[in-house]
Amino acid sequence: MEDLNTGGRRSLQMYLEELDRFTPLPEEMEFLLFEKAAQGDRQAADTLIERYLQTVCDLASEYEKTHPKVDAEDLVQEANTGLVIGIQALEREKTLSAYRARLLNSVTSYLEESVRELEEMLSSDRRLVNRMNQLADLIGELTAQLGRKPSIDELSAFLEIPVEDIRDLLRIGGEDLMVSDQ
Repeated sequence: MEDLNTGGRRSLQMYLEELDRFTPLPEEMEFLLFEKAAQGDRQAADTLIERYLQTVCDLASEYEKTHPKVDAEDLVQEANTGLVIGIQALEREKTLSAYRARLLNSVTSYLEESVRELEEMLSSDRRLVNRMNQLADLIGELTAQLGRKPSIDELSAFLEIPVEDIRDLLRIGGEDLMVSDQ
């Protein structure tokens, strides 16, 4: 069976190859498209989105280099979301560079938020794993001391964790963390 990450990488590579078909726009044409998109022209907005997909992927790639635990496909998806929302929120600007800066700021904001959320999730996962390991160790120690599996109430008292939290950890841990119900 194919590794999920390998399949994702292959899909991302195909996506990036597909983007090669879009050629850069002359600056005058790009500025005109920004002007029309800022006035609500959907076709102009779609054209800008297509033309900025490669730029967005390049930004996502830079974020992946500095945040290697973040999945590249997730970064591209978040960056694309930032691109679409940035195009939809365009306001009239005086220069092409101002349009570009506003758009890239939207993409960057989505990338930064995505990285922040993922890092929070990883931190939360580490805390959960640490708590589960602590619980497993305590169950082993108490089982040896008591000559029986400890109760949920005993575990709660030793770890100073609410009974409901102990139950949640036990559900997550499955049969490896079985205890007595008394």
